[in-house]
Amino acid sequence: MLKTILSWMNRNIILLSIFISVTLLIFGHAYFFGAYISPDSTNYLQAAQALRDGYGFHVNAAAGDTETYFAIWPIGYPAMIAFVSIITNTEVYLASKIVSVVILTILFTMFYIKFKKHTWAYAFLTLNLGFLQVFYYTWSEQPFILGLMWISFAAIDILKSDRIKYYHYINIALASLFLFFSRYIGAFSVGVIGLMAVYYLDSPQKAVIYWNNKVK
Repeated sequence: MLKTILSWMNRNIILLSIFISVTLLIFGHAYFFGAYISPDSTNYLQAAQALRDGYGFHVNAAAGDTETYFAIWPIGYPAMIAFVSIITNTEVYLASKIVSVVILTILFTMFYIKFKKHTWAYAFLTLNLGFLQVFYYTWSEQPFILGLMWISFAAIDILKSDRIKYYHYINIALASLFLFFSRYIGAFSVGVIGLMAVYYLDSPQKAVIYWNNKVK
């Protein structure tokens, strides 16, 4: 087992180097040697703290305001931060950086599943200054980027499949929900699903639900 892991690491040394570099940049720039907090970041962190403290969506409840809800943006991203903060017992700002690395890990995993030995070439995109800036700040663009990649790969899987199976429908539906709960503009993904549904009206035999190659 160890030999297999070491062999994989040796074959993907460039990919691992990029991942480690981006992780160190996130924690170095945005935690250990500085803090990246914008007005939007403040709102996300405030919402995450309210969730962590048991106030729910009442972002100013700690100050006695029980009327103000967190409604400008979806609650998905602050909920991720609050959840990580609770399970790691860390303050919400550090938890937001941990969430950033978790999202980065999922992105790299998705790239690897899709592109295999060529993943390192796509991973260089994460060294782009614009991408790094997004991950330095506590911004919901992070899960939104993940959601965009998710729904893109889900759509590609459907288009390339000879038969659409249950998990294709579940996968793209979850990706759409994830996008919406990251940013409200993610509702556009319903249109993507709708366009694909229209496309398959011309080939209904392909859209039949299959599972393990057996018609259900």
